[in-house]
Amino acid sequence: MRERSRIQQLAGRVGWLDRHRRVLAIACAAVIAPLLIARLSDALGSDWPRMHATLLGMVIGVMTWVVVEVMLVWLTALWDTECARLMRDRGLPRAVVRRK
Repeated sequence: MRERSRIQQLAGRVGWLDRHRRVLAIACAAVIAPLLIARLSDALGSDWPRMHATLLGMVIGVMTWVVVEVMLVWLTALWDTECARLMRDRGLPRAVVRRK
């Protein structure tokens, strides 16, 4: 009974994350990128043109999106693997072929 609820919980998580993964990753990058642009502009100083700092911040935002996307895919794969293992495991012992 406990395994069945864990399977349902994992299947729900995998389904939800599959549906919303892209939106979550883009939202994280959209929140982080402006913060990085502001900090980068201040950190680089007046030597750097503001346009270069903005472009660099956008590149970092895209890289952030990719990293978050990969992390969410890894989490989905982890949950999906555990769910598949629980679904296959029926409590039967492993079959061993013995030759005479």
